Amino acid sequence: MVSGRILSYTPAHQRPLAEVRTLIRDRLAAQQAAAMARQEGEKRLSEAKAGSELALPAAQVVSRARAGDWPPSLVDAVLRADASSLPVWLGVPTGGDGFAVVKVNKVLGRDPAVGNAKQLQGQYNQAWAAAEAQAYYAALQRRFKVEVTGATAVPQAAGE
Repeated sequence: MVSGRILSYTPAHQRPLAEVRTLIRDRLAAQQAAAMARQEGEKRLSEAKAGSELALPAAQVVSRARAGDWPPSLVDAVLRADASSLPVWLGVPTGGDGFAVVKVNKVLGRDPAVGNAKQLQGQYNQAWAAAEAQAYYAALQRRFKVEVTGATAVPQAAGE
């Protein structure tokens, strides 16, 4: 059981414009900057696809194991690129940060420094078995209307 004591209560209300003016201005500026970045990025992407040279930074290796500071949307787009006809130019919106123009030069195999295939397969099998067990226990809890309390509670699977 849990009990609580309310120390202060403020009902929901609309904040005055003077209080939120800078917040609104900052959000609008960020939205407009993102839209302009996308337009400029799409323009440069079309130029690059047409054969125009772009000033690009040094080539970098992108992988899920070593994503670094790359946004997840960028890593996913690079790894899903069609490698049948290289180089491939991609335009990737990076959320509120802007738009990235990426050139995929080549596709490398698995990095042996990350781990050997047998070890990685074992880790994958363990993770899969743990997920299956959690889903099974959650299904049993729903079926028999069991409520588990305390630190031993099984987390609910997504979408339940």
